[in-house]
Amino acid sequence: MDMNCLTHCNYFTPVVASLILLLAPMVLPIIRKFSGVDVSKIASVGGGMAIAAVFVFMVPDVIAKIKPVSAHTGIKFLQQEHHLMCVIFITFLAAFCLMYALEKIALDRTKKKAKPDSFVFYFHMAVLGAMLIALTSAFPALASSTYAIFIVCVLGFFEIFLEEIALVKHFKTLYSKVGRYIVMLAILIGLGLGVGFFKQESTVFTLLTQAFVIGMILTAVIKNEFDIINQSNNYSLFIMTAIIFYVMLLEDASSAKNINHKSAAHHVTVSHH
Repeated sequence: MDMNCLTHCNYFTPVVASLILLLAPMVLPIIRKFSGVDVSKIASVGGGMAIAAVFVFMVPDVIAKIKPVSAHTGIKFLQQEHHLMCVIFITFLAAFCLMYALEKIALDRTKKKAKPDSFVFYFHMAVLGAMLIALTSAFPALASSTYAIFIVCVLGFFEIFLEEIALVKHFKTLYSKVGRYIVMLAILIGLGLGVGFFKQESTVFTLLTQAFVIGMILTAVIKNEFDIINQSNNYSLFIMTAIIFYVMLLEDASSAKNINHKSAAHHVTVSHH
């Protein structure tokens, strides 16, 4: 699916998407106030939606953009498609391994009931903040497609939600007093950079951003669903949500493709006349 901005600048959608992301740090405290709400089930629903969106939407989109981006980049090494693909894979793997390592360190200290490590916390927040800055600053590149920016916004929202569950468990008040504001500041900085400086087109930067986000999302889903965080699972709910959202996204993508084909055919007919 094409997510490039081909026409005029449209910053309204990126601004709205960023404002929605700003609500994410406020959601978990509100949910926890309701005693009957099972946060792990909400996380499983979010994880199911995220994993479906990653494999139906983000991965194919990154693969589809490798050829045109490599053809237009000014970086000589990345003008070879296989070089760019290798760098994208390394970025994804680095994000996955880094976030898993940070989670493992924090989890070990939590199990030992040791005092939360401030360095690990701030390093974790720095990585999460950098990802959010990169994500929101790349929003203008998605501005031509409301559908695309909506999916990425949903992914970002659940990434924050899933990370927050782990951060609250491991760092408690340190995250509540500091972490949430770092998340919100990162989103605002990213929005400012995106609107003020970055072009509305797919570049090496936007592809690497997507790869990094994919790595972080997969780590967040895995550590939540495979009994690392809450010691409780909702596999059936997770799988059911993933399948339902997967089918919905495929159907939506198919409909969009048919509309584009009809529009192109109509344009050719009119030009012939």
